[in-house]
Amino acid sequence: MKPSEVLEKMLKEEILPEIEEHIDDMFEVIAASKSVAEEDKAALEEVRELREEFLAMLGELENGDLDEEECQGIIEELNEMREGDDDEEEED
Repeated sequence: MKPSEVLEKMLKEEILPEIEEHIDDMFEVIAASKSVAEEDKAALEEVRELREEFLAMLGELENGDLDEEECQGIIEELNEMREGDDDEEEED
């Protein structure tokens, strides 16, 4: 598969669904609490912005605005980010 195809699949099937799930979880926590801490609001806003960035990236990908080299670089960055998340979860 070409890097653009791998990236598209990764965004649609892994990254965006994980972010959506995280947003839903955050909304549940906020809804269950009587008051919302400013840090919770800020964290939710950051995740929503991240989601928008990934959606914009997907749009660029679908429009052919990203070349294969850029796609490969993004894939590598995403994999590094995810490995970092896995390491943090193991420490908890």
